Amino acid sequence: MVTVSLRQLSHLEALDIIEGRRPIGGWARDFPTETDIAVARMSQPASTTSNTPWSSPWLMICDDVVVGMLGIKGPPKDGHVEVGYGVVPSCQGRGVATAALRALLERLVGHELDVRAETATWNVASQGVLRQNGFVEVGRTANLEDGELIEWRRTLS
Repeated sequence: MVTVSLRQLSHLEALDIIEGRRPIGGWARDFPTETDIAVARMSQPASTTSNTPWSSPWLMICDDVVVGMLGIKGPPKDGHVEVGYGVVPSCQGRGVATAALRALLERLVGHELDVRAETATWNVASQGVLRQNGFVEVGRTANLEDGELIEWRRTLS
């Protein structure tokens, strides 16, 4: 089993991602992806006064290297939140996303939320990540970018 830790994205890290500045070490060679850059642009990086799980995106760290991002798409609304995640291609297939999502879900325990996610029907790996974390399929929808999507849900207490 792979060991993954999470760290909320800081304001300076978000700027580095957006502006294409790479640290000397600590990032996978293919981090950030275009999606990571878009998330950094839209994010509200962690402040020193906020420590809620949905206050900013999280960096996935495996073997002391940032290998992707995950997060909650905004604060709870009507008792639910939506999660999203992505791992750089060089680190896929190792269980990183599964472990990272598990860690994020642990941070949500006690908030009594329905946690939702969507995956493209062709994204079998992402479906496995959700199943391994206790999500169940609850419906289908579609969008122009990914086509048919599977809707997933898990209730936390």
